[in-house]
Amino acid sequence: MAFEIIVKAQDTVNSDPVKDRKGCGKKGDIAGFKMLPHSGWGNKEGLPRFVVVRCNDNVSEAQLKNYRRPWLRTVGYEVVTQDAFAWSIRVYGENVSVSGENILTREQIENYLNQYGGFVTSASTNEVIFTLPKTTDIEQFKKNVTEKIIDVYKKRRFYFDPDDVDTAIAAGGFIELTKTQLLNKIKDKLDS
Repeated sequence: MAFEIIVKAQDTVNSDPVKDRKGCGKKGDIAGFKMLPHSGWGNKEGLPRFVVVRCNDNVSEAQLKNYRRPWLRTVGYEVVTQDAFAWSIRVYGENVSVSGENILTREQIENYLNQYGGFVTSASTNEVIFTLPKTTDIEQFKKNVTEKIIDVYKKRRFYFDPDDVDTAIAAGGFIELTKTQLLNKIKDKLDS
């Protein structure tokens, strides 16, 4: 089914760096979509804040929803060793970009270890290995840490290159692309 995507044409900014990263849309971010035909966009959903990209080819609504999702901070776990007294656990960040953005840090894990009687035995880029007493309910520990760490890292994970947004701005805020062109222009922040 044919559709339109609305894309941020300019950055929204917050002076608090965490709020800016997690809650503010940036130029190129995919802000929404509507299947065609539709009743139109709102009066603020155009230039100077947004551009519209139309595609008359078939793309599933599920695929379009995927492009609106946030970039999440999530963690993975691996039990490295265990004995009668302790667990040795490796925890690592998932959804890390190739440039290292959104890595897991020692400080993020250490904040939760003290309440469980645990301690860090080693840490490197995006990985922390720590020891927990065997009396710790490991599944409850994972659940608690996961709930504390899983969070929105950035408001949107997928985007259009700012140069492509500038092309749409120069065309009056509206461009039409084929499915192939569109899919080639959508970028994943994990790849940068």
